[in-house]
Amino acid sequence: MIVVFEKHSFAEYAHRWFEVFSKPNVAVVTALTYESQMEKHILPILGEKTVEDITPADIQKVFNYM
Repeated sequence: MIVVFEKHSFAEYAHRWFEVFSKPNVAVVTALTYESQMEKHILPILGEKTVEDITPADIQKVFNYM
C-alpha cells in the first residue's frame, strides 16, 4: 500500500497564519509590519515552495535577504 501525502503551499499557509492567528492577536502596527515583512522578504524566497520542501538553507536565504 502506497500512501501519498498532499503537500501544502507555503504562500497559502503564510497568508492563512497571518489572517487567522497573527492579525487578530497583535496591534494594528505590528500586523502591518508582519504583513510587510512577509510580502517583501519571506514570500519572494519561499512563496513558490511547499511547506514540506523548505530546508534550513532556504530559511538562511530569507535571513540573508533581509
